[in-house]
Amino acid sequence: MKKILPIILILSIVVLTTIGLVGCDFGPKKLDAPIVMIVGNTASWNADSNAVSYLLSINGNLIKVPSTQTTRKLLEGQTLKVRAVGDNEKYLTSDWSNMVSYMLSSGSGNGSGSGNGGNTTPTPTPTPTPSGAVDLNFLMINDTHGAFTDSDSSVSIGRVDTLLNNLESENGDYIFIQNGDAFQGSYVSGETYGKAILDALNIMELDAFVIGNHEFDWGLDKIALYADGNQANGEANFPFLGANIYYENTTTRPDWIKPYTIVEQDGLKVGIIGVIGYGQESSILTRYAKPYDFAEPLPIIREWAGYLRNTMNCDSVVVSTHSYEEGLNVDIASLSGQYRIDAIFCGHKHQRVTESVVRTDAQSIPVVQCRDKNQNAQEVILRFDGTTKDYVSYYTSVKYPADYAISSRVQTVIDSYQELIDLSKESLGYTSSYIDKGTLGSYATEALLDYTYPQNTFGSIDLAIINTGGVRATIDSGSITRASVFEVFPFNNMVVIVNMRGSLLKSLCSNNSGFFYIAGDYNTLSDNTMYQLAVIDYVFEGTRYREFEGCQYIETGVLMRDLLIEYIETIY
Repeated sequence: MKKILPIILILSIVVLTTIGLVGCDFGPKKLDAPIVMIVGNTASWNADSNAVSYLLSINGNLIKVPSTQTTRKLLEGQTLKVRAVGDNEKYLTSDWSNMVSYMLSSGSGNGSGSGNGGNTTPTPTPTPTPSGAVDLNFLMINDTHGAFTDSDSSVSIGRVDTLLNNLESENGDYIFIQNGDAFQGSYVSGETYGKAILDALNIMELDAFVIGNHEFDWGLDKIALYADGNQANGEANFPFLGANIYYENTTTRPDWIKPYTIVEQDGLKVGIIGVIGYGQESSILTRYAKPYDFAEPLPIIREWAGYLRNTMNCDSVVVSTHSYEEGLNVDIASLSGQYRIDAIFCGHKHQRVTESVVRTDAQSIPVVQCRDKNQNAQEVILRFDGTTKDYVSYYTSVKYPADYAISSRVQTVIDSYQELIDLSKESLGYTSSYIDKGTLGSYATEALLDYTYPQNTFGSIDLAIINTGGVRATIDSGSITRASVFEVFPFNNMVVIVNMRGSLLKSLCSNNSGFFYIAGDYNTLSDNTMYQLAVIDYVFEGTRYREFEGCQYIETGVLMRDLLIEYIETIY
């Protein structure tokens, strides 16, 4: 019996451990990138039983194929790479495979590399508008992030205006779209809650403004003021779009946010549907995101596309989405008939993208996105048959506003904010060398750790934390100005002091060490001792950090950026 008991005990431990492992939620697993081979003109890749489909990039054109298809014939000059698409519950979409190409003149090739195929898509050569055809002209910018004046990392919105004026003088009217995250990011725009950028966009005769996640950074009520009919607090001369932004647990949008706008150009009616990226609530301070839901965009796009074509008699419908998701772009292209879309304008990822997706009618439609802070703009021209008003083809071109002067009319707007501009240039110190993000993150946490908070009744601060994503820029050698610090930390994050047990604090830091800047050594903390943590509200309110649940805390009302400014003034 004595020999049997240890065996029973060991078996029990094994069983309980197995049950425990099965019950743990390790999150979805990323699928392995396919391996693509090519023989002759036929490319093939290994099947993955966990893939729900495959996403093909053929010369940058994105095509979704069923999970049962693992081969594709290529034409001469075509390149192919493949992703295995997951269900996003148990499996995440893989990285891109190696790239292969078929060149008849030199036999079959097997290239490699996982670069962004969308950025290398051949663009149709522009041709004069043929007789009987009509061109719709668009210029899109996204993620302007308060680029009101020029700086080391920003190009003034006034240069975009000159670019737009030049294009219109050459080709006629353009539909001008700002695709989200326009206001937050610079000193002047931040101090005016975006009104400086608003005034510039008004004078530039913007046609559509899509709400992005950073429009929530001060609370969406700050932006709502620009659509309340009261000129005294500033008023937008353009519509704010967000077809999938609803009040929490409802399908009701704020009445000032519209699902679409219609613009007429050269006898064609164009419907522009605006949506925000699904799941971007996690990129917003919880208190400001909580009153809203961002619904799955595809069915909403489909609904409004049908309405615009059937009820509003639009000749063309385009989507402007503050997101860049290849799968969603392919799904949008799969909308057919009365629900079809003619172009997709993207944002949020700060990447220059010029690619296309193939519709069910075999037509390729453009997918474009810009980098942030007006580093580039995207011109899109859609060509239509003048008689049938059917979509025929497209042309895209990347434009660089830095190549143009600031327009006189936007310069007038800039001049009206000169007092704030002068204040932004106030020097806080001087650095003889470049300051990287890691150093700036360390400065911020040290500033939080060293400050004496009048509201603090817990005791001395033992540790300080900010998230790495909160550091948005670097500082070049030379004078350190208020404007440069604002670009590094544009968010109005307040400091929260949390009274935490050592075991929880160690768990928080060790589980997120790659995502936090931390001042203090959490490894030396005692599990059962209470410690005081200074942390920014974005981290404290983040739903992913369960360690904060049930902890006592104090909202100090102290702005983290102000503490950093004091810290920099002290050490430089």
